[in-house]
Amino acid sequence: MKVVVSLMYLAMLLTSSMSWAAKTYLTLGQVDVLDAPNGSLIDTWPDKTLFTSSSESELWVTISGHFPEGVWQPLETELYVQKSEQLKLRTPYQHKSAKTVVYKALKKVGSNAKAYKLLEDALVYINKPKVITAEPLNTSLEVNANYIELSQPVNVPVSLDNKAADTMLWSKDTVFTTSYEDAYLIKVTGHFPVEGWEALEHPLWIKKPVKLQDRTQPRRYERNKSSKRFAIIDKRRFELSVYEVVDGKKEKLMRTPVALGYDRCLPKSKGGKCYYTPEGEFEIEFKLFDPDGINWCIPPKMAGEFKSKLAKGERCWRGVMGNYAMHFGDSLFLHGTSNPNSIGSRTTHGCVRLRNPDIEMVYQMLKNGDKVLISETPEQFDLVALAEEQTEPLIDESEALLETKPVL
Repeated sequence: MKVVVSLMYLAMLLTSSMSWAAKTYLTLGQVDVLDAPNGSLIDTWPDKTLFTSSSESELWVTISGHFPEGVWQPLETELYVQKSEQLKLRTPYQHKSAKTVVYKALKKVGSNAKAYKLLEDALVYINKPKVITAEPLNTSLEVNANYIELSQPVNVPVSLDNKAADTMLWSKDTVFTTSYEDAYLIKVTGHFPVEGWEALEHPLWIKKPVKLQDRTQPRRYERNKSSKRFAIIDKRRFELSVYEVVDGKKEKLMRTPVALGYDRCLPKSKGGKCYYTPEGEFEIEFKLFDPDGINWCIPPKMAGEFKSKLAKGERCWRGVMGNYAMHFGDSLFLHGTSNPNSIGSRTTHGCVRLRNPDIEMVYQMLKNGDKVLISETPEQFDLVALAEEQTEPLIDESEALLETKPVL
């Protein structure tokens, strides 16, 4: 009987090891790393060291890789650490996302001009038309946020419509700018005839209602010229907070929930890659805005994870990152999402994911060169001291473009 039970137990262990999916552990204190169970001491790892394991027993965890500089590295030979309360298993659990809190009202700066794209053919009036308001017009704008393709600027057609001598027919996808509109009319002040924007010598007019997509570059929130702003990601609370330091005084501007990296390795069936939101100090290097939705494509390093989609010819999707993104670190972004229910969980490949209205606000608050600080203990960051060290970029070309150019 004992032999049968032992064989069953052995079979269970073998089955368990065959179906093992790589796990990620975090040290909660100093731990000794050995070359074998009860073997020789190789190293002592400090608190908050992250490592991966491909197998474990009742007493020992086998170390298969670690994150020496925030990037996962496999070990040539396996190491071992004893199971204890000093180890915390990192799991992609769902964390109840909090509400966004804005602590200070900010004003937007920049031009009030807007850029629109026609989502249907429309009559354009050369002279300002008279509006009959006996019956109320439907003044709501239908904006199709999922409209995707516009590969190059659209030429503005100049053919006259037969219905009236003072009108032109502009085709769907035409992009134009306006400095004024009301409930009935849009005053067209510029367009894109071939390449780039051109002002019109005389304004044109479009009657509402008309189906449009707003393609206006987002305006920035005001900030003191000497201010330094920081995006702080608290990995314990799944929160991003924006702080501002002016003349040695720190002020919190907003707080919003986020989704973070898996902090684990995927099974071999999904490519076996490890994904982790690194801790440390970074800065925003460039910003992206696309009113059609940012186009995300599967990078080569993720081919194993998405092999079934690649086999179907699917490689790129618009909108999965939302409309706003800010690059920091090694191919990481603060960005929006097409899956707001994921906020508050470990479900990204390392990026910091926000709900779309929240990333829009953060996008308008921050600029190139602002710091992104990530930690499980964000209280360690001395923002006043960091503000004194931080220098402005010599040329912030993307910010200048945001002030002057609408997106085609």
